[in-house]
Amino acid sequence: MGFLHLSRPALVNLAVALETGRLSPPFSTSNVANYIPAALNRDILDELNRLNVIGVHSQHIAYTLRLLAEERSTSQ
Repeated sequence: MGFLHLSRPALVNLAVALETGRLSPPFSTSNVANYIPAALNRDILDELNRLNVIGVHSQHIAYTLRLLAEERSTSQ
């Protein structure tokens, strides 16, 4: 899962972009690149599109990303 490789700030940044509608399906390399490190673009793009295809809404993805970010905060 690509999300596990994101830093806490990148997780929050991606979550905010999804929550505010600045990032929305269909996800593309060019729009995802604004929010995450370039080295992770393909993994994150694949994960976002996989979730979208199975019916997971952007708000739900954002919530999950915030949970991951919070877990990182408490475990560090």
